[in-house]
Amino acid sequence: MAKRSLQEKTADFDKALQSLQRLVDVKKPDDVCIDAAIQRFEYTYELSWKTLKTYIEERLGESPKFPKQVLSTAYQANLIDDETQWLTLLNDRNLTSHLYSEAMSRNIFSHFKTYVALFQKLLEKLRA
Repeated sequence: MAKRSLQEKTADFDKALQSLQRLVDVKKPDDVCIDAAIQRFEYTYELSWKTLKTYIEERLGESPKFPKQVLSTAYQANLIDDETQWLTLLNDRNLTSHLYSEAMSRNIFSHFKTYVALFQKLLEKLRA
């Protein structure tokens, strides 16, 4: 399998983000909408950090291995503005693997507007 280019990964990240944005914009989301948004958040996050990792490897010559290392390197390189918010986003992503209550799902969903904005800022910097 051929290694995907940074440009291809960035395009995939953009598509995932647009897909998430459509659900975040729903005025009165029901449980199905929230569940779908959580799924889209999971893969948007995965694409974001993996695309960022590729960017760091190709453009900065560093090789962080894990999401927290990628975020720390990205913060130091001014690719992300608020490391704390990104770490909160990472924590919420980890929690989505263990969602068993509607209240917890709704709580995480309530953060998605903020997370979409973080993803959008990152996408802009990746394309600059």
